[in-house]
Amino acid sequence: MNFWLAINEFQYDIQTLHLMTPLFKKITEALECTEIKKLIFETEKSGDIPSMELSPPVKTARKNVLEPFRKDANLPPSIYNLLAFLFKRRCHEVSVDEIARYMNINGSDEKSRKNAVYAYIAKLRKCIDGNPRCSLEVLRTRRGYYKLVVQ
Repeated sequence: MNFWLAINEFQYDIQTLHLMTPLFKKITEALECTEIKKLIFETEKSGDIPSMELSPPVKTARKNVLEPFRKDANLPPSIYNLLAFLFKRRCHEVSVDEIARYMNINGSDEKSRKNAVYAYIAKLRKCIDGNPRCSLEVLRTRRGYYKLVVQ
């Protein structure tokens, strides 16, 4: 399960992962069935008795779905970090304060920090709009909250 989660980390948010616990329990129970063991576990050459050794998972290169867009749009590192942050939380609203904390924006007052975040969001939108193959959009859901929408 850890291997599967590592591959699909962008699809699931760690805050909602506990909702999948019953499903994981069902999968674990199903793996105890002898028919499933025959399909999953390697059989020994001496007979049809399944070995308890799992075959190692095939190593796949971790695919970063944002990397082609980063190269194509020539994003600066700070804008790419904002995009990656919003992409990880694309199913949720993200507040301006969360973005400021993530990007480590320090200012003399709250207004200057928020203005810096708004400037980063504007730059990200400009990069997204400048790329015709891009299917992303940064939406303002309510005052001080944004959401990345994948179309």
